[in-house]
Amino acid sequence: MSVIGRTLGGIAVVCLGAWGTEVAASEIDAVWKPQQFTFSYFGVTSRYACSEFESRVRQILLALGAHENMQVDRRECSESAGMHLQIRFMSPIEATPENVRGVTTFDAEQQLIARMKGIDLPSEEDIARFPAEWQEISLSRDRRIGLRAGDCELLEQVRRQLLPLIATRALPKRLVCVQGNLSSRPPPLSVSALIASANQAR
Repeated sequence: MSVIGRTLGGIAVVCLGAWGTEVAASEIDAVWKPQQFTFSYFGVTSRYACSEFESRVRQILLALGAHENMQVDRRECSESAGMHLQIRFMSPIEATPENVRGVTTFDAEQQLIARMKGIDLPSEEDIARFPAEWQEISLSRDRRIGLRAGDCELLEQVRRQLLPLIATRALPKRLVCVQGNLSSRPPPLSVSALIASANQAR
């Protein structure tokens, strides 16, 4: 993807239409934070087909509250070089003054491209806000992901690489992955994450 394409994508994700503003007692105001990163996996105890790996990572992100408007590009997929995905996604963060300022601050390149394309960049006052709430998410029990007993290494890489990018209250402890583990259950991994309220359309 070109630099212009990546930049426009970063602009577009914070310009989504506003949702309802009613907030329940357990809910807080949130905004979408656009992010881009490379997720890398080198496995010993578990191997995946390329499409299966891509699907697993996508479903994990969705379970952790990422917006369904996500772009996952496969960069590398081989036993020798490992699996590498370039991922662009949005996840909820609390709409504190500092966070709102962060997602409405644009560099010179973004501002130039927005002017060329006729895009109005959102300000701190008009960026879309929506209700979200803290939820305890168990990745091991989520049937959409379909984790297996041998997925320990994948979950550990999710814990190390992905969870620090998500709004969480505390990172879970490191998983100890043992080759040849005979357990029939996937290793437990739960985290308290900020999730858009269920009554809000994505």
